[in-house]
Amino acid sequence: MPKIIDHGKVNVDEMIVNNAELIKFENYKTNTPSKFHTRDSIDNFFKFSLSSFLEIDYDNLDFVYFSVCKGAEPHVDLLDPAIFEPRTFVIPVILPEGKSIITAEDEQIEVKLNHVYEFNHEKIHSMKLEDNESGCVVIMVAVKR
Repeated sequence: MPKIIDHGKVNVDEMIVNNAELIKFENYKTNTPSKFHTRDSIDNFFKFSLSSFLEIDYDNLDFVYFSVCKGAEPHVDLLDPAIFEPRTFVIPVILPEGKSIITAEDEQIEVKLNHVYEFNHEKIHSMKLEDNESGCVVIMVAVKR
């Protein structure tokens, strides 16, 4: 089984992109989740659409914007395993020019704008960008138990 699954492209509306634009030059560290952009700025239509697309109950999805302008160093997410499943979804909503690569364990995939990627956040993963100056934002979606 692949360690990274590309579930395909989803419709990302202009409001989500506009919210992502506000943080695209920031570079969050993976261990400072308090700095993540508020999940309230992701509209309910997108949340319901993604819930239907993934066939996961709407109330079990937890959304945050994550700015990775300089990429994301290899890490595991510090989510409480009593609350969250091991799988997470990442949706690039702003990508710079050049290659943007997600690595999960020993597998790599070049990501595409608005595609939904799934991997195990309890295993080492990272993101590397060829262009570290133009800005990059992903929406991270954790799955509640």
